[in-house]
Amino acid sequence: MMLRSIFLKSLRDNRAGVLGWGAGFGFIMLVGAAQYPQVIGGAGEMRARMAAEMAKAFQAFSFMLGEITALDTIGGFLTTRILGFVPVMLALWIAVVAIGLIRGEEQQGALDMLLSTPHSRLSVLREKVAALLVVIVAAIAFLSLGLFVGILASGEPLPAIELALAMLNIAAIMAFWAAVGLLVGQLVLVRRTASSITGGIIFGTFLLNNLLEGLPNLKWLGWLMPFHYYSVSKPLVPGRVMEWGAWLALMAFTAGALLMAGLLFVRRDIGSTFRIFPSRAGTRAKEGASTLLGSVFGKSIRDLLWPTFFWSLGLGLYALMLVSTVNEVLGPLRQMLSNGDMGLIGAIIGNMSTPEAYVSYSLFTYLPALLSAFAITQVEGWASDEEEGRLEVLAAMPLPRWQLIAARYAAILLSLLVILGALGAALLLGAAASGVTLDTSRMWGALGASLPLGMVVAAFGLCVAAWLKRPGVAMPVTIGIVVAMFFLELFAPLLGLPDAVLNLSIFHLYGKPMIQGIQWGGTLALVAATLLLAAGSLVGLKKRDIAK
Repeated sequence: MMLRSIFLKSLRDNRAGVLGWGAGFGFIMLVGAAQYPQVIGGAGEMRARMAAEMAKAFQAFSFMLGEITALDTIGGFLTTRILGFVPVMLALWIAVVAIGLIRGEEQQGALDMLLSTPHSRLSVLREKVAALLVVIVAAIAFLSLGLFVGILASGEPLPAIELALAMLNIAAIMAFWAAVGLLVGQLVLVRRTASSITGGIIFGTFLLNNLLEGLPNLKWLGWLMPFHYYSVSKPLVPGRVMEWGAWLALMAFTAGALLMAGLLFVRRDIGSTFRIFPSRAGTRAKEGASTLLGSVFGKSIRDLLWPTFFWSLGLGLYALMLVSTVNEVLGPLRQMLSNGDMGLIGAIIGNMSTPEAYVSYSLFTYLPALLSAFAITQVEGWASDEEEGRLEVLAAMPLPRWQLIAARYAAILLSLLVILGALGAALLLGAAASGVTLDTSRMWGALGASLPLGMVVAAFGLCVAAWLKRPGVAMPVTIGIVVAMFFLELFAPLLGLPDAVLNLSIFHLYGKPMIQGIQWGGTLALVAATLLLAAGSLVGLKKRDIAK
């Protein structure tokens, strides 16, 4: 039934993503709203004091959270705590979905078959865009449900119309980045590369917009950032409104990106890209066609060159920006934490009396999750290679199968080493330029301890892909488990769970090496799990029939 039209087929292909991402972030909305009375408790002066203290803590991380709004109301708390980063993650997901609708199917060869039917390119694009809009609406429905239930559980008043406007604002930024994903897919030949470029643009413009918001002399440049048109509307915050001009501008940009993507799609060759400089592009392609293709390991390295570069650049710039703010934020944080027992706030942010503690919370809390995301992209790449027939070609070579997957492990390990090395160099450079003293042994120890964490995620995903009949299922399974582990560790101070439960999370095994040193027991457990899962993937690949 779901295969009767292009529209329904596109919805069917993305139903698991809608359920996983929508329900997952809906649950985050629910927990964030329900915990408000615990974080900002009491009434009157007590609530005002706790909100002011929390605002000081959040202000130190405004480059990640954006504008800090009135935390003494649940609307202001949700706007600051959740509605800043959730749209970024949803934008990344919907952009990847959009890239897959055209470039992904084109890379698989499915689009050639589709266009051989009596459907014009314009009609194909129109139905896929319509399906994309329904996917966005479905995800927004999950978010709305989770937020509504969480607000009811908190017992705090929040008008339904304001909730609806906030969801409409999230839908607009998701639609914009979906359109950008479609456009980038017309300019880049490989789906994985298009996703990496779009993801880098999303995170980069988000952080840059937050940074410009805190610089009065450069604040006007924020109008060049797409997230500015989202962030100026804060309908959940008392006294703030939905800025319809900014919302309409964002929708106009979305329409422009869709129009441009459509024009390029109907005019270019299938299996190729729209080349701005055809002759020069063709020359470069011919000259570099065989680069790093002399071995399976060389090909694996070549596939990871651009992702490694962009991840190193993005994390390095973030580290530079982070270290440059250490001296500015440590003073207010020390004063706030010295005023007395911070209760749950202190449990969440910990002791911020040293630069190592600040860097630990601001960087090393999220670095393991980011490295896990990088590893998941490699799982997706392996699954795509098998389902699109490239692994079948490699398996036909006179090489034992274990070398195919071992080369992928070696390439991932080398890529992670380069990323972590670049990140460490950026931290040292930023510290020297800002006059910040960091414990370099703790810093390199924290970076080194994160390596097995990234590898265990890759090993788990590749092991699942090697044993399942359809390897593509490995990516959503891995994402679901990693997200559950991350939030188990993130909310551990609030939940009061025993160590026996927390040790199920790879992020808990990683610990806080920047301030507590390497937890050798947890690190060795991660290494052992990596080796066992890698061995399982080798056995699974040896026994399986390559997916057709």
